[in-house]
Formats: sequence, structure tokens, C-alpha cells
Amino acid sequence: MENSEIILERLLNRQISFRLQKLIDDKNVTAYSVMKDLKLKKSTFYMCLQGERNWSINNLLKLSDYFNVSIDFLLRGYDKAPPDNHSKRILELEEENRLLRDRIAQIELLTQAININKKRRGKPSK
Repeated sequence: MENSEIILERLLNRQISFRLQKLIDDKNVTAYSVMKDLKLKKSTFYMCLQGERNWSINNLLKLSDYFNVSIDFLLRGYDKAPPDNHSKRILELEEENRLLRDRIAQIELLTQAININKKRRGKPSK
């Protein structure tokens, strides 16, 4: 997996975790009770919630049913949105995601240009 894909994957997991934490707070439950209610493995659930592991589709489906939100909301942040006082933070994360994608694209273009320039000069690329 390329570095840019890893960065985007981590960012997506961070956004999903942020939305889930907000839903947990809004529903006035604990992360532990959600994990128990859905019969999720403790280590897996907490590692995902902390952004150290990717969410599985199966777990996202369980969570979307539990909180009565769509998968789109968990992944993208829209559909059944949280209250307005937290939508600003979600919009900030989405903008951060867009900016990171732009930066990654710029870095990839610069890397390609550098490699082309090295080939023209007869130097091997790394």
C-alpha cells in the first residue's frame, strides 16, 4: 500500500472514530456498553476507536444500526448529522481531508517530475 493510501485510510478511520465518539456522547452511553451490546471484541473495538486499527464493514454495519445512522454518515459525515455544535468540527475534518489529498497529489507529481529529470540526466532514481 502506498504512503498516500495509508495516510488517507488513517484519516478516514480518525473521522469515523470522531463521529462514533460523538454518537456515543449524544446517546449518553459508554463505549464499553456499546461494545458489550454489539458483542464486539474489546481490543478490536478500542483499537478502532483510537484509530490504531481499521473498522470492518461488519462492525460499521452493527454500529450504524445501533445508532440509527447510515453507513454514509459514519464514512462521510452527512445524512443523519449530529447536532450543529459538532458539525463545525466534522466540516473541519472534511476540509483537512481534502487538503491532505491535494498535498499528496502535489507530492506525487513532484516525485514524478524529479524522477523524470533524473532519468534525463542519466542518474538512477531511488
